[in-house]
Amino acid sequence: MRKNCGVGQTAVLVVAFLGLMGAGVRAYGEDYLIKLDRPMKVGAEFVYKAGAEDTTKQEIWSSGHTTKQETKVLKGELEADMKVLGVSISGKPAWMIFTVKRWKAEAGGKALEGIMEGTVVEIKRGKEQAEITVQNGTLTDGSLKLLAMLLPDPKDADMEDDAALGTHERKQVGDEWKVNPAGIAQNTAAAGVKMDKDDISGTVKILEVKEGAAGKALVIHTKLSMVNMPLPVPASTRVTQASIVSEMTGEYPVDVKIPRVSESSKMELKATVIMPSMEGPSSEMTMDTVREEHHTMVPKGAGK
Repeated sequence: MRKNCGVGQTAVLVVAFLGLMGAGVRAYGEDYLIKLDRPMKVGAEFVYKAGAEDTTKQEIWSSGHTTKQETKVLKGELEADMKVLGVSISGKPAWMIFTVKRWKAEAGGKALEGIMEGTVVEIKRGKEQAEITVQNGTLTDGSLKLLAMLLPDPKDADMEDDAALGTHERKQVGDEWKVNPAGIAQNTAAAGVKMDKDDISGTVKILEVKEGAAGKALVIHTKLSMVNMPLPVPASTRVTQASIVSEMTGEYPVDVKIPRVSESSKMELKATVIMPSMEGPSSEMTMDTVREEHHTMVPKGAGK
């Protein structure tokens, strides 16, 4: 004997199925507090790992033809024991020390020497940029630039991620919201780059909840676009276009007392400038820089 389901029963079955399939039926999801700024304590210790690769292509045009083409590649990896020596008012690290366990770096395909196992690297917030020193190694121009990419930037201690990228609402996996351009402009100003909030756009989304190195964590993905970027060029040089597109994916423990465990990012800067010449027509230079970074920072003793 065949039994027909009524409309009400069918609706209940459909909703239940969609809930099991994660199709956005909010009654079956868990809401999470979104807290991106995670204060640290002085003396906190972490197992730190990072990798970075920076590729910059430059091309110069003059009198209708290319006069110079150049590609520079800088990449490296770092593993170290990290200790927080000082924090900002908001509790973000502004002074850190790293004892290197592993260092691998190259510029233009050639190895960068000077930093080895046991080298102690100190980084702290300066007036205009981070101050990096090594206690028992050699700091070349290449290794200095690479360390600035591999280590946390202490100037981030002045920035407010929640005001720029966060939300006051609790969110579920799959939820997406817009960034706050005014908050981002305030952060870039703190880093010395003045932006118009109307030139900034982007979104933030919770991709998943996973069991990470420091327990259950939210995986949060951010997309950002910035146009009309101000570039530090001489007054006689004219910037015709400068833009940045970036994507970042961070692992934030559900326990908001634990700092962000990891972040992977990819940023592309495109710019065109007109450079005057004393002897002939002006030259046009185009620059395309792609930088990829990955950082993990697991509290010592996590997961034990």
